[in-house]
Amino acid sequence: MMTKSKITYRWACLACDNSNEPTQSTCTICGCPALTTYDQIDAARARSHDLGNISGQTSTTTTSGTAPMQKKQDEIRANVPLTSEQINRIFLKLVVGIFAIVAGYAALVVFFAAGPRVTLGQTGTFGDSFGILTSLFSGLAFAGLIWTIMQQRLELRLQRSQMEEARRQDVITRLCMVVQNQVAGYRSEIESLTFTSSPFGQVVGFRQMIFELDTRLSRLVTDRELGKLTDEDHDGRVLSEIELVEKDLHQHLVMIQGLERCCKNTRYLLTNELLNVGDAVDLSALLRAEMPPGLFEYTRRVRQLLVVHEQINKLGPDMTLLKALNPMRPLRIAANRVVDFDDLNFTEDSIRDLRATRWMYRP
Repeated sequence: MMTKSKITYRWACLACDNSNEPTQSTCTICGCPALTTYDQIDAARARSHDLGNISGQTSTTTTSGTAPMQKKQDEIRANVPLTSEQINRIFLKLVVGIFAIVAGYAALVVFFAAGPRVTLGQTGTFGDSFGILTSLFSGLAFAGLIWTIMQQRLELRLQRSQMEEARRQDVITRLCMVVQNQVAGYRSEIESLTFTSSPFGQVVGFRQMIFELDTRLSRLVTDRELGKLTDEDHDGRVLSEIELVEKDLHQHLVMIQGLERCCKNTRYLLTNELLNVGDAVDLSALLRAEMPPGLFEYTRRVRQLLVVHEQINKLGPDMTLLKALNPMRPLRIAANRVVDFDDLNFTEDSIRDLRATRWMYRP
């Protein structure tokens, strides 16, 4: 037994979670004491489940606290689940009520229709008078059958939607595994690449190459915007960067064409009929997250560099042959496709367009 003392703070009842004033020694909802034992808590919870006791406790509260207390009582009533004993009691009351209705009707018919001497014909008429009750209960049975069918349809629809959701989740899981496996293969392919195109002449890996290329091109763009470079200086630095790319053209092709292959396969996976817009966004985000950092930005840098190089050499529409013979052309095509994938804005219309042209991205 806990030692009782004066409460000087607002306290929450351990039985019904009601907030009480410091002056209250017992809960205003369920009557549980502020300082209580486990047995008293169980007893208070049992009382809170009894709706009659809850409504009886309302009269003991003050006028200012009636509305919050009534709201709390309604929440308790709504959250208390029916037990098996309560269900049996309700069913028994229904059965007794039906028999009472039938017995009351029979008593009324006997009282008003039966004469002092009851003949066989009168008993037959008395039995036929129950036809209205037969029709009533037949209609109720038919209504119950309709209600059961509707409930079954609702449950089947819910079950079907749950099965479709489970199937969709299974498809998403498998597609994520496909993306992760292809990225893992691509990473292992580019990890062994080395580049000798550094201005200092040393051999570097692809991560260092991406960092140095980004630094040089960012400085080139900044100097151009600030007016520190003439057109000749700008074109000369662009051509020097192109020469560096040409020295390691094979390595750059392996990186960008491999990335383009992963983007193409992921684009084909996004055309699955079970995926929605959110799933497509998540799958494309997974591809970017699994890739080495800076790879998409590196591809954009190389593409922009090739575009500027073509502008410097004036390879316009009338120079189609020279463009076709350009050894950098495969790199430009692969970079364009990677940038197109990176710029995809996933909407219902774009997903529909992807599904209409899925044959173009078949692995």
